[in-house]
Amino acid sequence: MKLYKQTVFALVLLTALALPAAGQNLTQQREYKSTDLAYPVLSTSGDAQRNQEVYEQELRNYDARKRAIMQEMTAENAGVFSSDDVQRSNSVVTPQEITFTNCLIPRDASWTAVPRNDDGSLGPIALPFTFNLYGTGYTSVWINTNGNLTFTGPVGSFVPANMPVAIPMVAGFWADIDTRNTACGQIWYKLEATRLVVLWENVGRFSNDCSLQNTFQIMIGTCSDPVIGAGKNVKFAYGDMQWGSSSSDGFSGTPATVGMCNGAFFEQIGRFNPNSNAYDGPFGAVDGINYLDDACITLEGFGPLTLTSCPTDIVVSTDAGVCTAVVEYEVLATSASPVSYSYEFFGATNGGGAGTGSGSTFEKGTTSVVVIASNGCGEVQCSFTVTVNDDEAPVVVLNPAITMWPPNHSYRTITAAEMVASISDNCSSLDLSDVVITSVSSDEPEDAIGNGDGATLSDILIVLNCNSVNLRKERAGGWNGRVYTVNFTVTDDDGNETASSFKVNVPVDIEFPAVVDDGAGNGYTVLSSCVAAPKEDGGRTGIPAGYALEQNYPNPFNPSTTITFSIPQDAPVMLTVFDMYGRRIAVLVDGHLSAGSHSVSFDASGLVSGVYMYTLESGAVKVSKSMQLMK
Repeated sequence: MKLYKQTVFALVLLTALALPAAGQNLTQQREYKSTDLAYPVLSTSGDAQRNQEVYEQELRNYDARKRAIMQEMTAENAGVFSSDDVQRSNSVVTPQEITFTNCLIPRDASWTAVPRNDDGSLGPIALPFTFNLYGTGYTSVWINTNGNLTFTGPVGSFVPANMPVAIPMVAGFWADIDTRNTACGQIWYKLEATRLVVLWENVGRFSNDCSLQNTFQIMIGTCSDPVIGAGKNVKFAYGDMQWGSSSSDGFSGTPATVGMCNGAFFEQIGRFNPNSNAYDGPFGAVDGINYLDDACITLEGFGPLTLTSCPTDIVVSTDAGVCTAVVEYEVLATSASPVSYSYEFFGATNGGGAGTGSGSTFEKGTTSVVVIASNGCGEVQCSFTVTVNDDEAPVVVLNPAITMWPPNHSYRTITAAEMVASISDNCSSLDLSDVVITSVSSDEPEDAIGNGDGATLSDILIVLNCNSVNLRKERAGGWNGRVYTVNFTVTDDDGNETASSFKVNVPVDIEFPAVVDDGAGNGYTVLSSCVAAPKEDGGRTGIPAGYALEQNYPNPFNPSTTITFSIPQDAPVMLTVFDMYGRRIAVLVDGHLSAGSHSVSFDASGLVSGVYMYTLESGAVKVSKSMQLMK
């Protein structure tokens, strides 16, 4: 069955009738219709017999006046509780737990009796725990005879109304209950460390009518109370329910209300009166009283906790000059009660703490983020990944151009150290050995015609490791000198490449060292043998350029999937599977592997559906990805 809920502003609550001061702190109240209607008090002075006669007459007058008020209110509210008018909203909320296995807590000698009365209240009763009702914590309560609990003052209204009303209330069965007749039962309560249980046991209705009797309980407590149930803090338990109103037949007057409210937040189970089992939801037609027989209804007074914003997987680039990124995102949950957040990072970045983690600094790589939102009684979880990619190329600072003299046709070796002043990168540790010469050009032909060239060949010899070059010290005489252009790259560990060029000049005359670069189009270019293979490969074929962890396939999967990874050199390797809480689920690889590509199968037959992480570790390298098991 579905329950419905609407967040609107509260209705005006009918105030109470004047009640007796006798008993344990019974509170006197007044009906809004009659300020002179006070419950009679038996006088203890003078003639006892005369006092008793006066008291009994005053009781009769009290009941008569109350009946007149009820008739007047019934006439004024004619049609208010028809099936059309009781309907309020079609807004759907999460169904609460309703079962029909009697969950009444038996009464024993440890329970305390509430003095018999009509429209009275007992309180305030101090609670040993804080009861949260839609975001407000209460530490005291009033037990109201008419089937409800309130938290800011007593309520004696004998005319139940739709939720919400103007006072915080938990109503197990708000109706015109009268416990004065000793032929009926009465109200009992038991206060424990984490809950309060109030029992209306075989109670009758106004006026002193015990012909039909109801039995029900209201339990309030902490959301960890084992009797109420984890994640809940309100329970209504029902026994035999025999009447719905104080009308002559017990079924035709103002229907009883079952529900709870605090300000704009409320939950209504229904309005009950007819002698039937009918039930069509809280705001449909008036429901049958027999529907509640042996019912057990568990509610969350904290209010539903709903995850309203959870990001999809986030991919960003590193911030300028660093190997990390500050990432902002929004995780939002809504509840009538205050919501607190905690987070956990694992993968490329590890850690956790209070809050959502938004604005945190994430390391390069993939980090799994789990944000838990809690309203103190329940929690929801938001899971996603943050991947930080390094898209920033190395920074190369060049030395001044080199001038070679004299032009004696001999070679001079130009090293990386002579060309490059410094190399820096935001993520990788680079040095001069990472300089890879890709080509060298001359703005003059190799065998230039004219005085000075010497008719030599192989003026440009790139050394095998592509890190230096031998250049012949010669030029064509009588022209504007020779310019060698050394083209090289520096590539970081993430494949970001910086291309640079360095000039080596051979002037016509040392006294006139200025040269003019006529461009490679007038000369020739020598390509490097290292261009076809990444620097990590060393020119070998079939060997990966670096560590790589591929996305599993298939993904999502059920129950098995294949994970492929590559390593650039023989090395010890561990491939591990974790759940979203960082607990190790399986070790798929743990040993020394040869360089190359490897695949391994993962069988998740014994696991529940969800997101799992798999992590490749080798030396200082650690790479993680997520995969989804969907059964």
